[in-house]
Amino acid sequence: GVPGDDTDEPTVLFLRPAVIVTKTTPATTVLIGQTVPYTITVETSQSVPLTGVAVVDVLPEGMSFTPGTATVDGTPVEPIVAGRVLTFDGLTLPAATPVTITLSARVGSSAPAGELTNVARAIDALTGAQLGSTASATVKRQPEAVFECSHVIGKVFDDLDWDGYQDPVP
Repeated sequence: GVPGDDTDEPTVLFLRPAVIVTKTTPATTVLIGQTVPYTITVETSQSVPLTGVAVVDVLPEGMSFTPGTATVDGTPVEPIVAGRVLTFDGLTLPAATPVTITLSARVGSSAPAGELTNVARAIDALTGAQLGSTASATVKRQPEAVFECSHVIGKVFDDLDWDGYQDPVP
């Protein structure tokens, strides 16, 4: 406003609560078929509980959620699964107390070699607005020499008499 003008209305700012999301895994390198455990921690800095929070976890390409492995603060839950996207809905974040989500995902044969990054974020379930930053955890999928880097030398034949030699065609 203008100095001396007392007709100005105060400006009201609505700030989103600060939410801290972290994502970790003890795994560093993985192979096809391996199950990878993940931990997501979500915490608010508010002095009152924050309700209506959903945690959305996007698995890396080629990885799939292992049903029956998810928990929220130790209680078994089943997230909403839509392809690689897992949603843990209807969460309440207590004041200054973290909520811990655990889950496992399996590395499938379509997972590319190299870094596989899993990302998680908290959203306001009512508005869809992201609360806090995006968290990520990365594992590295190693190529498997026996399956991905090998060559077959020789020929394949049906050894009907089990003598180890290819027989002439009758």
